[in-house]
Amino acid sequence: MKLPGYKNPLRLPSLKLIILIGGAVYIIPFVFTFSTIDPVLLIRFLAWTALTVLLVLTFLIQNSIFRLSPDFTVLYRAIFPIVMGYAVIAGFSLFQTINLAEGIFDWLKLFLTFTFLYVACLTLAHNRGGVLFLTRSVIVTALILGFIGICQYFQIAFTAIPGNYAVYATMANTNLFASALFLMLPFIMFGALQFSGAWHSLSLVTLTGVLYAIAISETRAVWGAIIIATVITVCVVLLCYQKLKLTQNEKYFYLRRSLVIIVIFLISASAAIWSHTVENNHLCLFLKKSHPAASKNSGTLQRPIKSIISLRGRFPLWQTSMRMIKAAPILGIGLGQWKIVSPAYEMDQKIKVSGKGLRQTWVQRPHNDFLWVFSETGVLGLLGHVLFWGVLIYYSLRIICSASDIQKKIYAILLLFGIIGFAVISSFSFPRERIFHNIFFMLIAACIVSFYHQTFPIRKAVSHRKLFCLNFFLLALLTFCWIFGHARFDGEAHAKNALRAYRFDDWQRVILEIDKVDSRFYNLDPTSTPLAWYRGMANFSLGRIEDALNDFQKAYVNNPYHVHVINNLGTCYALQQDFDKAADYYQRALAISPRFKEAILNWGAVYFQMGKYR
Repeated sequence: MKLPGYKNPLRLPSLKLIILIGGAVYIIPFVFTFSTIDPVLLIRFLAWTALTVLLVLTFLIQNSIFRLSPDFTVLYRAIFPIVMGYAVIAGFSLFQTINLAEGIFDWLKLFLTFTFLYVACLTLAHNRGGVLFLTRSVIVTALILGFIGICQYFQIAFTAIPGNYAVYATMANTNLFASALFLMLPFIMFGALQFSGAWHSLSLVTLTGVLYAIAISETRAVWGAIIIATVITVCVVLLCYQKLKLTQNEKYFYLRRSLVIIVIFLISASAAIWSHTVENNHLCLFLKKSHPAASKNSGTLQRPIKSIISLRGRFPLWQTSMRMIKAAPILGIGLGQWKIVSPAYEMDQKIKVSGKGLRQTWVQRPHNDFLWVFSETGVLGLLGHVLFWGVLIYYSLRIICSASDIQKKIYAILLLFGIIGFAVISSFSFPRERIFHNIFFMLIAACIVSFYHQTFPIRKAVSHRKLFCLNFFLLALLTFCWIFGHARFDGEAHAKNALRAYRFDDWQRVILEIDKVDSRFYNLDPTSTPLAWYRGMANFSLGRIEDALNDFQKAYVNNPYHVHVINNLGTCYALQQDFDKAADYYQRALAISPRFKEAILNWGAVYFQMGKYR
């Protein structure tokens, strides 16, 4: 069956389409590095920036030199004023920031996301085989990612790829891996419903592997997303059934293929349960042999208990976010600042650290993107964020009800499934932080906008001068994105070297590496620990108290709610016999974490020196 609206789906793709899909689908999902602490975030930010620069530059040259003007009237769609307003509101929230470097980086990610949506819409809306080429490409990429994850799960191959749990492929995290696969499901299911021949078979194989990988990942947010999105999508189909206008043959065709998808889902889930049972049995046998006193069910209970703790751990984070919202409901606490100010809003926090204070118990994200946006950008930012999702859902429903081509309606139904499911995932995780998830969500949005634009065309014109100014402005900001991102990448690479030296007490190397970082662009590591703190600890260990005090003061400016920074400041003042200042900083540390034992003991020691024995 032919894709909706494509008279010649086998025609060669345009250069812009090759650049878009080649970079977004075939390259960026597999990019990672061993050089930085986070193996994927900054390197993919740079790759995404380069891809977007190339696409904007292509449109700029096409419009200004060759005077070739695609239908830019897609810019008149309501979704673009909404994203522009959202970006402006997020920009105003930067006036609230404590650490401007983190706020600017988050704003640049937002700008890059919406610029990519712009170029993706233009590319897909005016390439007759664009969505077909995209769908086939996603199927291939999903097959490879699913295969990598399954191999990791069984410890067969790809275990050298950096990540934090048994199955993560190239996403560095199990939950992010499962949610990444979910974003590919609408494209895979379209192939399973629409394609024929080899591509239909490949779609079914990919669907089986992806569902199995999602099942073994034990990511309950994604499981819930599949269930909730399925129920809502089925309800939408039933409500709009009359407007689908299916012939009798089409009804039987889609019914048969839908049943095949259901069977694949059941087979994948059953296989994952069997694999998990076998794995637990092996683990129980190992525990019995190595620890005879171990409980019979200890192996079986290990992972579920971790999952329950993880789920329960989200509620305090959401409560923390609500306290931030109450404190700054209009403009928010500032873009990129949740991870910095969260300790000040947590209740009864317990500090547990490794031997050198490297590990913090507070997390860097609220595990709910909607509360994250609300707390950082205020009610207006949340409104812009929710409106973006709402417009996409509205466009999908209009396509389902009004499109003349049944294939467009089927695609809109599946994309609606993806949007609803991704909203569920965003309510329990942090996909807005990740480059891959932003790219694929924008590809879904671009498909919907392009379909809507084709279904409801606009009779307007956009002048060449306005297009030139727009593309030139975007290109200038994208250049700044690259400069900023590259500086952060270089800074995190040096930070990783400094952390390695810190663990081995190589204090001179710590100082040398931190000195190489440009703190205007990068001054916090991924745990929100200021880099100046590591240099301060190195100077303190070398007996350079004055230098250490200067470093801790700089660290305090970058993150005034980091209890170790505050505690170390107090210690430096105490060594300089300034006991009043020392006591003040210990009090600040305990105001954030009343159970921080180190600060309690230091405070007591200072009072002892001051003669305040009681």
